[in-house]
Amino acid sequence: MSRFLISLAIAAVALAWPLARIWRDRRVGALAFFAPLPIYAALALGALLLRRHVVGPYIPDPAMWLVSMGFFGGTLTLPAGYALLCLLARRRRPRLAPLGALLALALVGLGSWAWLLEPALLAERHYVIVTPRAPVRPLTILHVSDLQTDGPCRRERLAIEAIKRGHPDLVVFTGDFMNDDGDDERAAVVAASANRFVRALHAPLGVFAVLGDWDGWGKRWPAQLQKVLAGGSLRVLRGETVDIEVPGGGHVALFGVGGGPGSHPVRPTNSSRPGLRLVITHHPDRAAALLRRGEADLVLVGHTHGGQVVLPGLGALITHSKLGLAGGKHVLHGIPLLISRGIGLRGNSAPRIRFNCPPEISWVTVKRP
Repeated sequence: MSRFLISLAIAAVALAWPLARIWRDRRVGALAFFAPLPIYAALALGALLLRRHVVGPYIPDPAMWLVSMGFFGGTLTLPAGYALLCLLARRRRPRLAPLGALLALALVGLGSWAWLLEPALLAERHYVIVTPRAPVRPLTILHVSDLQTDGPCRRERLAIEAIKRGHPDLVVFTGDFMNDDGDDERAAVVAASANRFVRALHAPLGVFAVLGDWDGWGKRWPAQLQKVLAGGSLRVLRGETVDIEVPGGGHVALFGVGGGPGSHPVRPTNSSRPGLRLVITHHPDRAAALLRRGEADLVLVGHTHGGQVVLPGLGALITHSKLGLAGGKHVLHGIPLLISRGIGLRGNSAPRIRFNCPPEISWVTVKRP
């Protein structure tokens, strides 16, 4: 909310001159309608410099604060103020004012969609992986990632309802249970919300997870993790392989390891039995560092959130991955790689928005040719 108020103040300053002229009943020149252009030029230049000169795939939190300010100012407060300016000046500039108001309100609509609506719309993706190492019967895997809960919300309720309807054979969660838990009161709310989601995950072959880069922060984390897992059937894998027998014939060797790309390089152990080799980890770059060609049949990861903002023709602006892959199906070292857009939103100073990139859960069917 503080970022929204600051952006509101900036918008007021930017529009002060033309509004003052209208208030004093003076003629409003065409130049007044271009008052916001320097701010938008600065936002565009800042975005360009940010993409080209930020070191590594991660954007530091102060820079994310600026990104958040740019979003609120550029799509909400500034165009809303500009629409007011056009409304007040419509008699003096009957042609220019309606056009300006229309453009401004379109920006407000896009910003409101990204901030208030799309983050609550849950998508369900479906993939089919064909491999001779699959079980005899098709195997349905539910892939969930990046819950990053800030508390109970609509998208989490929709995800729980979809999971209950789907009846998966196996559930995997690829990290990031919750955002920064803040003070004790907020920590309790966030942990309870994550626990509610975890307890909704059930599957006959088991529910498995790895920890993400948001998991493990702060002195509360060990106790928080216990609260998150309490009463559920979820098992956290920390660099280990689980052998799973599939009814009807078949075997799954599930390897899971959390952490980012710079974590200790724990490699999957080769199962002596024939069957599906499934790898789950949080970070796409971690998967790239772990695996060599032919060491797995399928890899499931999260972390990127799909970029959260995907512009038509340009793709995801930020992926937080050196691979530059945002979401969907890819091939890594000859191995199918499925990247989930996740359910939640990036925390700290990042704007809680999604555009052309709704939250998702994924249904993966693995079958023989």
